[in-house]
Amino acid sequence: MRLVHTKFQDNLITVGDVHYLYDAGVFGLPTDLVPVNLDVTRDACLYCKNYNNNGGCPPYANTLHNIKKKYQCAYIFYIRFPVYNGPIRTLIDFDENKRIRRWMMFVRWWDFVFSPMIRRVTSPILKDINNHMVLWYGNCRVCSRCIFRDQAGPCRYPHKREFSLESTGVRVDQLMQMVGIETQWFLKKKKGGLLRKWADYLYKAMAILTTEPLDRQWLVTELQKELRKQYNR
Repeated sequence: MRLVHTKFQDNLITVGDVHYLYDAGVFGLPTDLVPVNLDVTRDACLYCKNYNNNGGCPPYANTLHNIKKKYQCAYIFYIRFPVYNGPIRTLIDFDENKRIRRWMMFVRWWDFVFSPMIRRVTSPILKDINNHMVLWYGNCRVCSRCIFRDQAGPCRYPHKREFSLESTGVRVDQLMQMVGIETQWFLKKKKGGLLRKWADYLYKAMAILTTEPLDRQWLVTELQKELRKQYNR
């Protein structure tokens, strides 16, 4: 199946006096065609500190197999950021022993800038979409301290609870391959843990699931408008 994929690029991200270039995109597909491998994704989640400590993560997270019984359409919105356009202090003037620390600084910077940005962009649009569900990235952040961290629920805000694409079994790497975007990884040595290679870019992807098809052009136009509104453009 050939997916209709709309891409756009801008330098709207501003930190201090620096503008950072990124590209974003939107594409849609039936939820039945979203690549899923629950065993693979949940095995990967075992190594995360949020496993068994967050209601949006395994083993408490719902699965796309169950979710798609209600939601038949998926619209993927992503932002991709070139690593070498990041804050220069994270990329130069460091020795091998500091590489892991520098890498973590960059990843945290990336998350600090782009995670809230995606939420600010999509929140006004979601209010105009009936019968929808959002699959975000990362763990559920509705509560400052998740009740699943201390006991096995029940969730205090089940209607606000957030699941990530990966936690429901979605192979995000294969999903992005469907529009020609390869997932890159930061490679490490098996011993010593030193970083050997930087990825060329990082991306964040989220999905809006709906019971009925959306006007895709309307969605693209609204996302672009909200991106520009953040910086008064």
